[in-house]
Amino acid sequence: MSDSTLHIACSPITWRNIPKPAGEDPYAGRAGYARMLDEVREAGYSHVVAAGGRRRQAAGAPAADDMPATPEETLAFLSEHGLKPAPGYYSGPAYHEPANRAGNVEGVREAARQMRALGLDALFAGPASFTPERRATAGHYPQGNRPDSFTDDQWKEECETLNRMGEACRQEGVWLALHNHAGAIWETADEMDRLDEGTDPSLVSWGPDVGHMVWGGVDPLPWFQRHTDRVRSIHIKDMNASVLERGRREKLSYGQQSDLGVFAEIGEGCVDWPALFAFWKERGYAAAVVVETDRTTKPTAKESATISRRYLREVVGI
Repeated sequence: MSDSTLHIACSPITWRNIPKPAGEDPYAGRAGYARMLDEVREAGYSHVVAAGGRRRQAAGAPAADDMPATPEETLAFLSEHGLKPAPGYYSGPAYHEPANRAGNVEGVREAARQMRALGLDALFAGPASFTPERRATAGHYPQGNRPDSFTDDQWKEECETLNRMGEACRQEGVWLALHNHAGAIWETADEMDRLDEGTDPSLVSWGPDVGHMVWGGVDPLPWFQRHTDRVRSIHIKDMNASVLERGRREKLSYGQQSDLGVFAEIGEGCVDWPALFAFWKERGYAAAVVVETDRTTKPTAKESATISRRYLREVVGI
């Protein structure tokens, strides 16, 4: 079953997003996946977000490649490479659209079954509200009150769908863990408050992303001081403060800020990690902390992951 201590996991997203020669991907397919897992282990991690965890889950859908196709195959493959699984990620069609509710409930139920079969008790649920307008203005409203947020009726529908999704997950022994994200309508402090107030804590938990909090203008430590009892899993990434400031000043888009290096390795950005980890330990947080550097400016994904893991070990002491 799921690990009951705070443990550091790694997300494969850095490997997926690293620039690759045209027509070449050293991490494609089963052999490439094995190569990536070995690099994750060599970088110092014990857990990795399992393959398939970030795919939209559909019952009976055929495998698109030669990757491990079942939870049992996934566990065996990870074990061969000295790793354990970390919680995956669900994102479906817009939650605030009533016509999508049934599909999202069944989709997340299938994803929750997969997480449970992997021995996990949490499933990240990302926003389904990435629009061109939001991507163009990511991080531009650090004080919140964005003019393009949901209406009251849309928030009501959004939260009720999330409650039903959370109910389906709880029936499978898993927590739905809401995952904030810049460039979408779960970005700012007031939007996170709407989610917190509109969802049932007995059904829905949090799986916050610290870096995206900072991008959206949310101070992580006070937020965790208010909400840690509801947190079931965490993503961490550091952020380049100068790029964030420039993005707000020059009205740069999500993509433009990413190109400039807004994502930083843990310890090389503006987040106070010793304070956060000290608080998490004090409050008895005992679940995954997933290092997820969406895009790195380092030469390789392995170097990026190694820098983050070394900082956490040598400076934070974990």
